[in-house]
Amino acid sequence: MAKILRNGDHLYPFFGDKMSFVRGLDPLGLQNNSEATFAMLLPGLNNVTGRLRYYSFYCWILDIYSNTVKSTDPKKQETFIRKAEYLLALINVNSSLEFDHIPGSNYSISELNKNNETINLNNGIYAENGLTEGSYWKYSNGAFGQYYSTSLISIGIIMTRDYNSKLYFRSSSDTSNFTSGEKLANAFDGNLKIVDKEIFIQCLKSGIVSRDQLINLATSFNAMHIPPNSEESKLLYSLLIQQDYHFIIGDEQNTNHRKETTKALLSFFGSKNPEIKPSLLDFTFNIYNSKGRVSEEINETLFGWFYYQFNDFWQFSNTAILNGLLNNLHTEYQLQSIPLKDFLYQQSEEIAINIRKYLEFSNELDAIEDICKFLEENPQIDVGLLTELKRLDNEQRITNSFLLIFKLYADNKNNLENLKMYGEKNKITRDGEASQYYLSEFSHKIKLTIKDFIYDFIKQHIILRHHLVAFRKIGGGTQTTQKFILEENHIRYIDNFEPNFTSPRLNTLHSFLRDLNLINNNSLTELGKEKLKNL
Repeated sequence: MAKILRNGDHLYPFFGDKMSFVRGLDPLGLQNNSEATFAMLLPGLNNVTGRLRYYSFYCWILDIYSNTVKSTDPKKQETFIRKAEYLLALINVNSSLEFDHIPGSNYSISELNKNNETINLNNGIYAENGLTEGSYWKYSNGAFGQYYSTSLISIGIIMTRDYNSKLYFRSSSDTSNFTSGEKLANAFDGNLKIVDKEIFIQCLKSGIVSRDQLINLATSFNAMHIPPNSEESKLLYSLLIQQDYHFIIGDEQNTNHRKETTKALLSFFGSKNPEIKPSLLDFTFNIYNSKGRVSEEINETLFGWFYYQFNDFWQFSNTAILNGLLNNLHTEYQLQSIPLKDFLYQQSEEIAINIRKYLEFSNELDAIEDICKFLEENPQIDVGLLTELKRLDNEQRITNSFLLIFKLYADNKNNLENLKMYGEKNKITRDGEASQYYLSEFSHKIKLTIKDFIYDFIKQHIILRHHLVAFRKIGGGTQTTQKFILEENHIRYIDNFEPNFTSPRLNTLHSFLRDLNLINNNSLTELGKEKLKNL
């Protein structure tokens, strides 16, 4: 008897399983340029390594492991590191001090709330079945393996025996001024009271820690506080400002982007200019406005941040357009399928009207080049203004996003070749890079009418691009990030996605400078001013 399939039913092997829709990230695949750029400019940092003292703590722990356990079994090292991380989290959570970016803190709070006099560390690092689900940290190698290890390897203070090895060791000192893992381990050790060090190691061996021990260990093992004027503090600062890649041979890779970014950030927060707002977003906005120049001279690192922000404005504007179109699709048609051509025509016509109304254009001004010229001659319409979307209704959100695309060209038409060359020279150009679009496509469509340009842009760079990106992400899986169904030239709404700027590791650098007492409440401390003078 024939079977009728309904509501996504399927019969193997035909067609495979039903697709499930997930939120996903980067629906247009345009964030890769921004991410590749800030990875180059701030090597050795990432967006989840929130506390600088963990860098020296992990070097110390690897030293303790090699001196006490002395095993080359990666599983034993994994257990040791997990136990040390969990113990450090318990110490800091129990200290009654304000804390953040302490891996395992949520689990530690729940354990401490049980009010037991002793805590079994072994029970906290693995569940009864020996797995990590339900323990202080799900990832097998702890926060060290999930968050920190890649950055510590990149910055040169830990190493592995080979590419696929899960056995780690700290780097050794040499005759240079390079800050090695060995130096950091010794400096961390030097800030510990001897009795605290002995208690910590004994707790790792026994797998038990008492409440009194947690209290006693709080000063030596405070992950939020690096003892000022200590060798550890000096080395961690040196780590940030030394050459980006110590182990790479060749002048081509001897960059100092991390140092130059640190200098620029300190200078920004030390500025007395009342027009400068002390926020990380304004830091990159200011660099965008200066085109990466200092006293009219191009700074290689700051030009990189200019390149970053230029591409981040590009991905932000495109994603905001997608967001606005999806909102209109859902508001006007709910979950109905409608002809794509009709939707594109309707939207492009409405957006063109709104743009003309916003700019107060007369009838004779109807080309994209007219808009670009107007934006060039009216600097009060700036990129910062055009990105403030949260307070706007949907129509104005889409209008602003298209104006941002035109403004990027008007602001940077004389810099496009330099931007393109910078990306290619540093091998950070990815699919959908902004300067390549403006040079290869936008410049040839600048004489189109507003409506024709918008129709073409929405179709090619929003609808079809998202369709391609979503299908590419499926791979061989059963989950899709599609925000709409496109079938037989009809479109149907599924989900939406809010536009956001990427997070370019600057929050982490800011946190590190705060840990070093160089920045406090978004202004430079006296120590920060002193360090800035010497950079």
